[in-house]
Amino acid sequence: MREAIADELVDSAKIAVVVHTHADLDAIGSAVGLATTVDAEGTIVTPGSVQSAAATLLETCDVTVDSDAHLDAYDLSVVVDAPSQERIAPSDPVAAAPPCAVIDHHDPDDLQTAADLTHIDSSAPATAVLVSQVLEGGGFDVSETAAMALAAGLLDDTGFRAIIGEDTYEPAAKLLEQAGDARSVLPSLWETDVPWSERMATAKALVRANGYKAGQTILLTTTVGGEETAAAHALLAGNADIAITVSPRSDQTRVVARTSDSTDIDLALPEAVLEPLAREFGGDGGGHSGAGVAKLETTDTEAVENRTVLLIGNALGVQFGQFS
Repeated sequence: MREAIADELVDSAKIAVVVHTHADLDAIGSAVGLATTVDAEGTIVTPGSVQSAAATLLETCDVTVDSDAHLDAYDLSVVVDAPSQERIAPSDPVAAAPPCAVIDHHDPDDLQTAADLTHIDSSAPATAVLVSQVLEGGGFDVSETAAMALAAGLLDDTGFRAIIGEDTYEPAAKLLEQAGDARSVLPSLWETDVPWSERMATAKALVRANGYKAGQTILLTTTVGGEETAAAHALLAGNADIAITVSPRSDQTRVVARTSDSTDIDLALPEAVLEPLAREFGGDGGGHSGAGVAKLETTDTEAVENRTVLLIGNALGVQFGQFS
């Protein structure tokens, strides 16, 4: 359906590109790629926080950003890199009058059926690749800035494997070539100062971490009050093969799961861990193979952590033992 999305982009005078909360470089890079390429007046809608590297990308590009855009004022809303309405709340392009399109590489969730148009491929390495396909299908001329932003999303979401991967080298090389002189921006995206809140969250994650091992597989879990994704990456930087952060909320518990780019374990986090957690505790869970989120209707974080460790062990056919 990417051709239909391209047709809508051609016919629209104003578009809103909606990203998920705590937007990463793939989300923001995809949004910048769209907003700076189409002929329409484009606005990037950020309903929640933006990660530091992604914020740096926004600062370097001449784009309009609005955290609370009135979506009825646009001809088209395009959600990028988000599979569910929960990930983009409080923004609600489905309820708005204009058509809603979704371009995403995560496992499909409620936006697949709620949106008017979709280009969803969970086998794609990054949403940036799917956005590139839509733009190519519409015959758009991708600017150097747009190509740089899309390349940033692809490189970041693949942990830079895109430059050597058999299925990613060609799109990565093409985008980097199209980026031209704008490539000079890329190194700065991974050299940003870490905000104090993120530093504290990652420090607490490491101090509070529980360690489990089975054979040569290391699983680290921790409890944090926020910045869960940053905390999970801190655990991975501490040599975890699998990182789990559990975050208590007022009446819910949020679980963020990540696997290391360097691990060779076969673990599909949504199917093996996050969706079973949602069935057991209530709520919802999803993501893609190496990363996902569950929002659970319980405040018993200890039970959630214990069940998560058991589910991972069952999925891998091993029994984890705790170490200190």
